[in-house]
Amino acid sequence: RKIMARIYNDESFFDFDAIGGWKHLKDDVDFVPPEASKLVLSLQDKDPDDSYSSVPYEKGFHLLYALERLVGTDAFLSFTRAYLAKYAYLTVTSQQFKNFFYEFFEKYTDTVILCSTASLVGFDWDEWLYGTGMPPCGLPN
Repeated sequence: RKIMARIYNDESFFDFDAIGGWKHLKDDVDFVPPEASKLVLSLQDKDPDDSYSSVPYEKGFHLLYALERLVGTDAFLSFTRAYLAKYAYLTVTSQQFKNFFYEFFEKYTDTVILCSTASLVGFDWDEWLYGTGMPPCGLPN
């Protein structure tokens, strides 16, 4: 969404597309069984094709956007660069992503970016990753 907004040289593209994605997410959350509305799914003894929906894409987008709003755009961009440098071409679990997020901000807070891990204390990772239904924050239903 950010890339497309830059390509079109129109920041409103990001907002417009995010609103459309939110609607797709709401439609799918209302349609799929509650267990299928989690960001982290258990696919044991299940056909992964039966779990296809917009939930992982849109809920994942809103997780990343919530983290960006929490730490600030510049700080999040620094994190993203470091994350891609470390994990390029690798498979990463949700726990590894979370751990790297905290490690990055603990390590670089004083020297690279102006962000405090104190702002992360109340962030409910479990609700975001394992909660059912709509994300804990975002656009109004």
